[in-house]
Amino acid sequence: MSELTYPWHTSYWQHLIAYVAQQRIPQALLIESVAGLGKQQLALHFAQYLTCLDKQENSYCGHCASCKLFVAGTHPDFIQIQPAEPGKSIGVDVIRQLMVKLVLKPQYSAYRVIIITPAEQMNINSANAFLKCLEEPPERTVFLLLTECSQSLSATIRSRCQKMLVQPPDRDTAVLWLQEHGVADRRTAIVLLRLTQGAPIKALNYAKENILEQRSDC
Repeated sequence: MSELTYPWHTSYWQHLIAYVAQQRIPQALLIESVAGLGKQQLALHFAQYLTCLDKQENSYCGHCASCKLFVAGTHPDFIQIQPAEPGKSIGVDVIRQLMVKLVLKPQYSAYRVIIITPAEQMNINSANAFLKCLEEPPERTVFLLLTECSQSLSATIRSRCQKMLVQPPDRDTAVLWLQEHGVADRRTAIVLLRLTQGAPIKALNYAKENILEQRSDC
C-alpha cells in the first residue's frame, strides 16, 4: 500500500486498524468532518483494508485477488451508496435493494463494507429502512457512514454507530501541504484555510479556482 493520501489522516488510520487488531470492528462507524478533509478517501482506504485477504500490520497488501477487485471497482463485497445527483436524497428503494443484497453472505472470507455518503441525505423512509439493517446486522458486514452534519441523522441511527470526528490539521501542517501542492505563498495559504474552516483540500480547490481574486474583485 502507498502512504495515506493526506498526512493528517495518520492518527485516524492508526485508530481504524486498531479496531481490526483488537477484533473490535464496529458494526457501524460514523465518520464526520467538514468538507475538504478527505473523509471519503479515508473510508475507502479502510474499506480496502477490511476486504484485503492478506493484510499487513498497518496496510492492505494491494496484490491479493480482493485488492485487485477493489481497485478495479468490481469487488462483490464492497458497496457505495450515494445520491444519484448531488443534492438529491438517498431514496428508500436504494436501501431496500441493499437489504436484498445483504441477505446473502459475503463472497470472500474477509469483510463486506458498505459506504453511505453523505449519510444525512437519507430521507425519512430510507433512514427507517436502514435502521433495520443496524438492528439486525448481517454477517461480517461493516457500515461506514460519512457526514458533514451528524445532527441531521436520526438519533436512533447515531446511537447505533461508533463515531470518528476528523478534525482539521494544525495550521503548519496544512500550510506545508498546500505549499507542496502549488500554493507557494504562506499568507495566501493561511487566508485560504481561514475561508475553508482549516480544510486543506477545499483550500487547494479554492486556489485552483482563483477564489481569492474573485473575493478581492467583489
